[in-house]
Amino acid sequence: MGILGPLSQFLRRKYVKRFEAACAQPEVAQWHKLEQILKANAQTAYGQAHGFDQIDSISAYQAKTPIVTHVELKPWLDRMIQGEKNILTHQEPLFYGMTTGSTGPPKLTPITPDYRDEYQSVVQVFLAHIYTDHPAAFNGKVLYFNGSADKMRTPTGVPCGTMSGFNFVNLPPLLKKFYAVPYEVMVIDHNWTRHYITALLSLPQKVSMMLGITAAPMVALLQFMQENLPLLAHDLEMGTLHPDLVLSAEERALISRLHKANPATAKHLRQLLAGGETDPKSLWPGLELLVCWKSSHAGSLIPALEKFTNKKVPIRDAIYSATEGWCNVPLSDTTLGGPLALQAHFYEFIPENAQGQSPILLAHELKQGERYRILYTTSSGIYRYDIGDILEVSGFYKRNPVVHFIRKAGQTCNLVGELMTDYHITMAVQAVSQATAQAGSLESEKAELPFYIACPDVKAFPPRYRLLAEPSQSLTESQVQTLAFALDKALQGLNCDYKASRSGDELGPLQLEILPPGSEARFRQARVAAGADEAQLKPLVLVADPARLDVLLAAQK
Repeated sequence: MGILGPLSQFLRRKYVKRFEAACAQPEVAQWHKLEQILKANAQTAYGQAHGFDQIDSISAYQAKTPIVTHVELKPWLDRMIQGEKNILTHQEPLFYGMTTGSTGPPKLTPITPDYRDEYQSVVQVFLAHIYTDHPAAFNGKVLYFNGSADKMRTPTGVPCGTMSGFNFVNLPPLLKKFYAVPYEVMVIDHNWTRHYITALLSLPQKVSMMLGITAAPMVALLQFMQENLPLLAHDLEMGTLHPDLVLSAEERALISRLHKANPATAKHLRQLLAGGETDPKSLWPGLELLVCWKSSHAGSLIPALEKFTNKKVPIRDAIYSATEGWCNVPLSDTTLGGPLALQAHFYEFIPENAQGQSPILLAHELKQGERYRILYTTSSGIYRYDIGDILEVSGFYKRNPVVHFIRKAGQTCNLVGELMTDYHITMAVQAVSQATAQAGSLESEKAELPFYIACPDVKAFPPRYRLLAEPSQSLTESQVQTLAFALDKALQGLNCDYKASRSGDELGPLQLEILPPGSEARFRQARVAAGADEAQLKPLVLVADPARLDVLLAAQK
């Protein structure tokens, strides 16, 4: 990247300075941010309805403005989407971030210029710390797994899609040159084709960083490459394109311009194949860093990613973010989460186990080890918005809480009072995997479960939990039973109510069901075919309604 790396780091200094000041004085920074948002939007329909111009304190804001979910906000959003102006924000949306739920139409969040500045302030601080720790990660190209920026249009023609796609297409032309694969490749519909072209174009380049929301697209690409390196080597040597590629005329023309014969890369690939060294660091010797979510259920993919990389490349937790808001700034490779992005949005917190009229807490009032439900106020037109996310405070950076995502508040099963969450399932699988891996035996290695989904089984008596899993290697029936027993014990250690229910025979032991090889890939493809964006896919860990697993089971046929 030459001089551009140091220059970019110099330009980030103002964002870092603002972030550091906010960390030292959270109360001041948060009131300043809230006041800025309220003044800018006081004359909107929503602002007038809730007296934004009369608010002179955080307590006044809380008294005048209700806590809302998407349901309450939707009538206001619908007016904006239909083209009415000055409804939730004083600015016209540039874009609508689309969040696809499990049922019903997608949720749309307006992306305004002010909101773009808010989340860019988070990104710049994040990149500044990466540069400090890994300057060589900026010496080559970035392999960025983005979604589509134009999945649909509003009646007035405003594009709607994923935030990752929006961020990519709105990069300055100069910065786009430092991405290994163009946006158009990452949004190719056909999975096999997209993976093939991504590998074909990126292998000859010096890729120094991989960046995605979750590890899922990275794992999918790396697995694909290990299976198809001979085909890739042939096309790289000859400058040809595999006949099975499914491309539109426009896509084929683009790929033909970008793909040229590269005998040197083909020779390198064949040497790696002969030596059995096909990990990413061998494929791209300049690869310095992987960035993706590492906490909660997203972290269930990290062991698979580490296995593909042979732990040669560090993995840094990505910014905990949603379309509706950007929450923290991870500052190291070894820490989950990071300090709150106090300079970006205004945050409020409800204790996880709050009952009745619980006090609403601010950032400086949080306590280490406690969990909270987060409320967002941002320049996108959401005010005291309950996204349903539970965060945990793991420490402090200056006076700023360090937080990471735990789970969605609604992801709970409660058959007999056990209140099982996807967090319990994820932690149990990780605990058992780590324990068996430390044992170092061949049988222990076979206990890895890179893909799993749990659901209640109410047809059994007593009721129980099923865990459908695809292990990394084949297991004997005896090993399956041993692993099921270990998982059940781990759940009892994590969830005291589950332990009590098991001891009292109110719940039966966990049942482990082994899925055939390739199940995870087929399930992922089925979700993409149903309208999900692969770059945005998050692991589905606990399904409260067993009928939803019909999609998974059907995908195996």
